[in-house]
Amino acid sequence: MIKGLSTPSQLLVELPVDLPTGQAALAVTAGGQTSNTVNLTIAAYAPAFFSPGSGIGLFQDAVTFKQITAANPATPGEPIAGTAVGLGVLTTPVATGVAASGADQITATGTVTVGGETAASPYIGASPGNVGIYQVNFTIPKDATGCAINVIITVGGIASPPVSVPIATPTPVICAAENSATGLVRDAVHGAAANAFTSIYVAAPAVAANGGNLFPGTDYQGIEASFNGTPLPLYSVTNIPPSQLLVNTIIPSEAGSTGSGTLTVKASNGSSQSYSIGLTPADVGVFRLPDPHNPARIQGIALIANTYWFAIPASLAASYNLPACTGLPLTMPCGQPAHPGDPIVVYFTGGGLATPNGNANGKPVPTGQVAPVDGSVIYNTVTIPTITIGGIPTIPAFSGIAPGTASEYQLNTTIPTGVTPGDDVPIVLTFGNSSDTFTIAVQKP
Repeated sequence: MIKGLSTPSQLLVELPVDLPTGQAALAVTAGGQTSNTVNLTIAAYAPAFFSPGSGIGLFQDAVTFKQITAANPATPGEPIAGTAVGLGVLTTPVATGVAASGADQITATGTVTVGGETAASPYIGASPGNVGIYQVNFTIPKDATGCAINVIITVGGIASPPVSVPIATPTPVICAAENSATGLVRDAVHGAAANAFTSIYVAAPAVAANGGNLFPGTDYQGIEASFNGTPLPLYSVTNIPPSQLLVNTIIPSEAGSTGSGTLTVKASNGSSQSYSIGLTPADVGVFRLPDPHNPARIQGIALIANTYWFAIPASLAASYNLPACTGLPLTMPCGQPAHPGDPIVVYFTGGGLATPNGNANGKPVPTGQVAPVDGSVIYNTVTIPTITIGGIPTIPAFSGIAPGTASEYQLNTTIPTGVTPGDDVPIVLTFGNSSDTFTIAVQKP
């Protein structure tokens, strides 16, 4: 850092082309003062594409030189030029600090993959007129769909970090369908449950951001999701850079628990392929509260019953600017560990058939409608779940559709008094052959 400045200065330097591999020390001298040294490991190859920080590479059409962006996506079969570093020695070496005067291939073998598919790469070499910069020409595969669109260059057996290239496709393509709580892919082999929240990832043109819940609407700016040809209610439609949509919807409550169905998505450029999805009695997914400082944590959304108090570690509460709950009104959002003996409410999806009083022959909440908010009709799950908290079985006081919602289930139970306290006490929620494991925080009484 330069003395007197409050922000770091950045130097873009080219390492000497004849620098031997192994360890090297880097220091900066300015104004007669020399910085501390930083130890570097010098490798023969350290490939990386340039990216502005969004994860999308700096690519352009190799013929027209027009920049490839989400608003101007590439098309299958289009020739692309990207810029990279770390690709090693050129056939005709260029001295350190000297700009390349023309095209000159690298000596090593380089390969480019787009979405895991090897792409034709007629030129990998110097970027004419630039110092230490390489140009990588490749062609978008003709069968590229815009689903798996990471671009990687491998040189000397070393792969670059992936960057994305936006790809337009002639019609929408469903890339994946997932349980919205767990993120697990649901397809013809891995079934979804009727009335389960489902996230569909679609390669399709971008849409304007929607400001809130779209339910029970079935169309948003021409985006429609259907199950066996019947439009589904939408919860949200979101742009996912660089060229996908995230469509949050549900499997119809009347879909049944066996066999399969077909998902399709319609957009402004046509309709997608038919995406087969199996049906299963339950596909349990407890909604998570991500920990920005601990991605491995699987904290479930669990409240102390009849409060707005989250049963979470103090550190996670601080991440969401939630105060500790002690002494606060029951209706104020806050977060701290629960206690053994506390009643809790857990929110999840995929609990399967839920009917008035849990009657196996009863009718579920019709798709597109919600359970009465006043609780005049209670929709219990037909299957009674099993629950363990910290390895100790506990009994569900209620399992069913949360009043005022369509596909959000709630479980009411009590934390056993013998549970060992901790920030990550495991809870296992099981419906038949489907289960999900998550954690809550529990402190000593």
